[in-house]
Amino acid sequence: MIKWDLLTEQDWMTIRREKNVRIEVPAGQIASFSRKLPEGWGSGYKNVTVVCVCESQQQANRQIPAFLEIPIWRREIKVDPLVEKMDFEPWLAGGKIKRVSCSGEVGSGGRLCRYEWVLDLREQCVRQKIEFCFARTGTNFQKGQKQYRIAEAIQKEQAAKAGIDYNPQEEKAADLESLFERLSGSKFRSGFRLGKKEIQYAEEKGRDTIRLHAQEFVRKRLAPAEIANDGRQTPMRGHPVFPAQHATGTCCRGCLYKWHRIEKGRELSEEEQAYIVSVICEWIARQMKSMGKDF
Repeated sequence: MIKWDLLTEQDWMTIRREKNVRIEVPAGQIASFSRKLPEGWGSGYKNVTVVCVCESQQQANRQIPAFLEIPIWRREIKVDPLVEKMDFEPWLAGGKIKRVSCSGEVGSGGRLCRYEWVLDLREQCVRQKIEFCFARTGTNFQKGQKQYRIAEAIQKEQAAKAGIDYNPQEEKAADLESLFERLSGSKFRSGFRLGKKEIQYAEEKGRDTIRLHAQEFVRKRLAPAEIANDGRQTPMRGHPVFPAQHATGTCCRGCLYKWHRIEKGRELSEEEQAYIVSVICEWIARQMKSMGKDF
């Protein structure tokens, strides 16, 4: 594990050149971590995942909001050890957390981990379409009315046997592929591309910021039940989100119904808005990838 508090500027430069670096930060050290980010961090290094490690609801309530405010390219939450029922759903809803994992406590005196807590945490992730991993049972584990004492050597294996890990990309991929295949059949929709300025803007701002902009555009221009200029509310250019909306049929309520069967004349739900934003960001990501750009 990387000792983030001992990293020098030279260490950060080395990390920036590495692939898929994970930095785990105990929840109580989140504020200190934010103050020691290197110069040039910007919206976060694209190759660095920062994991906030929690073990109590009280700790999460204090630290997760601050964790979400730090500019980070990819965030995860790790509950280690899981020794009580945890509620992360209010923070998962924003889409800033990409993965949640949990583990029981190791050691003969380890506190009890209940399977029902694991399942509850998983269901929160499933509802919010967030990746979930049950990493380790811990030594003292309870499922139903039965308690088990599990040797450390097989705790990861036993967790894997539960078969409850969840990856939303597996189900989302099939739906999106079907949508993008239909869109490719439209000469108008398939003709949109990101311009040079939009590509540069997306690179500079990063995925999280572009997603926030998309959320705001959708909330203001697409979500209301009545829109005075519906059909003309989305510019063709000027921001990566705009061509993405036209390309994906999320530019107005008429197109939204035609391509996504979301009815006009009513306010969009939070779930529908989140879906639209995910489609927009997926189109931008595919555009960026086709040009060899990270997003």
